[in-house]
Amino acid sequence: MGNSTVDYGIDLGTTNSSAARMSAKGPEVVLVRRMNYIPSVVAKTKTGELKVGADALKPDFAPQARQFKRLMGTSEPIKLHDGSAWTPTMLSAEILKALKSAVKLRTNQNLENVVVTVPAMFNQPQCEATNEAAKLAGLNALVLLQEPIAAATAYLANNPVEGNYLVYDLGGGTFDVSLVRLRDGEMAVLEHGGDNYLGGSDFDRRVLEWVVQQVEDAGGDSDAFSGERERFALSVACEEARVALSDQDSTMIYLDDFDLPITKVELTQSTVVDLIEDLVTKTVEITRDRLRSRSLKPTEIKSLLLVGGPTQMPYVRARLQEEFGIPLSFEQDPMTVVAEGAAIHASTLLSSSRAPDSMAIGSSEEVIWDLHYDPVSPDPETTVAARVLSPGGFKGEARIVSESGDFETGWQMLVNGAFSVDVNLGRESVSKYRIEVRDLRGTLLACDPTSFAIRSGVRTAQPVAPYNYGPVVQGGKMKLAVKAGSPLPANGTAECAMAETLVAGSPGECRIYIVEGNSEHATEALQVGALTIRGAEIPRTLKAGEKVEVRIRIDESRRIKARVYFPLIDEERLVETSILIDAPDPQALSAALTETRLGLARIEDHVAPEEQDLVIRADREIERLEALVEKVHEGAVDEGYQVHKQLSDTQAALRPLRDRYEVKALYAEIAGRIEYATTLCQRYGDSMGEAKLADLTKDLDKALRLGQRDAMEGVKNRVMEIFWEHYGKTKECAEYQVQWMREAASAATDPVSYHEVVRRAQEALDRDDREGVLLQASRAWDFLPDRERMRNRFFDTGLRS
Repeated sequence: MGNSTVDYGIDLGTTNSSAARMSAKGPEVVLVRRMNYIPSVVAKTKTGELKVGADALKPDFAPQARQFKRLMGTSEPIKLHDGSAWTPTMLSAEILKALKSAVKLRTNQNLENVVVTVPAMFNQPQCEATNEAAKLAGLNALVLLQEPIAAATAYLANNPVEGNYLVYDLGGGTFDVSLVRLRDGEMAVLEHGGDNYLGGSDFDRRVLEWVVQQVEDAGGDSDAFSGERERFALSVACEEARVALSDQDSTMIYLDDFDLPITKVELTQSTVVDLIEDLVTKTVEITRDRLRSRSLKPTEIKSLLLVGGPTQMPYVRARLQEEFGIPLSFEQDPMTVVAEGAAIHASTLLSSSRAPDSMAIGSSEEVIWDLHYDPVSPDPETTVAARVLSPGGFKGEARIVSESGDFETGWQMLVNGAFSVDVNLGRESVSKYRIEVRDLRGTLLACDPTSFAIRSGVRTAQPVAPYNYGPVVQGGKMKLAVKAGSPLPANGTAECAMAETLVAGSPGECRIYIVEGNSEHATEALQVGALTIRGAEIPRTLKAGEKVEVRIRIDESRRIKARVYFPLIDEERLVETSILIDAPDPQALSAALTETRLGLARIEDHVAPEEQDLVIRADREIERLEALVEKVHEGAVDEGYQVHKQLSDTQAALRPLRDRYEVKALYAEIAGRIEYATTLCQRYGDSMGEAKLADLTKDLDKALRLGQRDAMEGVKNRVMEIFWEHYGKTKECAEYQVQWMREAASAATDPVSYHEVVRRAQEALDRDDREGVLLQASRAWDFLPDRERMRNRFFDTGLRS
């Protein structure tokens, strides 16, 4: 059985997708109806006929499925024109099938093994969904290659100038930025960052909203665009207009098909700049953060590599030049560079091979090799070594011959069943070789593998983990097993302990969660696995404090295998990994946003001037997410996934500030509460309480000097006991309770009953019945989510540090 290289790469994009193959001359884009890519659109006619790509871009087929890449990793149903519901994974499979058919048409090859690219910041369920889409399309995705790595490979393959490079990948639906370093022919990823919900489609949405506003300002009715067909037609027109402005100053969006007082709207580059400036600013900030994290100046970056259609916009390019002054690279087509880089990487992978430990014993007429070589070499010469696995004790000779006919090693006598030779690389991008073997009588024998290939150029960077991974322990913390930035594949172990005793044979159980995220706080991370251990399933009781090991392995395609080992019973359990992201809970999102805003408010007056820009950015982002969550309450589920991910990113970005300044903020909060409580004690003649507060002030100052946060929390609890003893008697307390109840109404589990409680509290306040207000306030909690569950969704974890 012969081996061949994979050679094919696919960029499965949000708005457009493309495929490329690696030839001896380099990567070549596979044309789809004379185009370098196909739109990532799927539609069905009323009769149920499936349409993919450009064929699906017709208003009569609305609603179509577009931009479903943003929902990868979810089970959200997407309705098509014929009423059928499809998952994002199923829709992605149809795009892959279309590209597979294009390969068959152009090359007459039945594509099976392939490299598929994914955004660098895709989470684990999204990667799993991409793998599943490939399977549904009849493809084997040998590697899920991170898009910035693929792009950097294509850019640097033919121009391997050493230095640092920034990959700025602004696609249709996602933004990635990566800092890569090229040294001695080796490419390495130093930093990844990005936003899975920022891209050209967001630019187009801004343009659409602006056009609708122009129509309304002219006296038109925006309901003219409320239908699926009309909305689709307008969205396509806006996208085409925005793209047209890449090489002209203005264009027209025609509205002849709508019954409106105006028939066209002029869109200019300056208008688009006003509409998208804040979005581009966000990409600039994320890019600058990557440089800061490595303490690099823009002058230390060789070039900024542009990837994705929106990078062709004059404003985007001008803004990058203005902000960084780094030379922009225009050497590659930003629309196809990712697919080409994937194809280059695919040329280093064998499409079929047999692992040495599972090798079948060959017959006397077949020699099975264990072959070792570097599939990519920056040098004109490289070493190839081989060892005979079977038949045992084989004696003979072997040689390597280039398929181009310009090189051969000559026959090499096997020493202890092995040989090692240097081979010359040809002038082509990929040099292909065949192996020949003969016995001592000179009889040629079949062998496996029979051939291999070596690419001349830069080695593709090893992928890295974009997030931290580990189990959740009590206190809502992640116990780190695999650190963000670790080269993949990666292995890690987190040593934990049982939080509570699990009695053997009992109905009790222990829950173990695995999460990924940028923060050590599990509530700011995504659950990617869970395991339940039941007392009825274990042979011996696991006591509280008993050692538990959580072992995590992540392969280079970001597939996770997690196991939990219990030394006491010498058993290992496989963790069930999550293949779907949980649907967002609007109430939980609202509560998390409120908590984040309050946390920011506590520290913002204490943050150093040089870090205030981070506070401003976070405040701006929270405000934007609060507007989005209103749409989630109205039923926009897709917006909910966006809020959840971007809020988690914001929380993780704020975490270092909160850790740094919350002690000072807590001190200021408690000191202020002591001052208010002292005033209350004086008002109600409580001299004993006043004396206690004076002593607590000393305890608070001491805790601050020693940096003892737990001690400060203890002081706060004692202060609050004195505070509430008197504050509950005041009118301002009653007024505050009613205000708080009204603000919490959006989170009520039973809105009707909750509204009645609020009404009764208001009536009590109106007649100055302060005890009545407090009574209704206590009842209000019966209709609000459990505070601990809302604050920490992993409150029932069975592990501790």
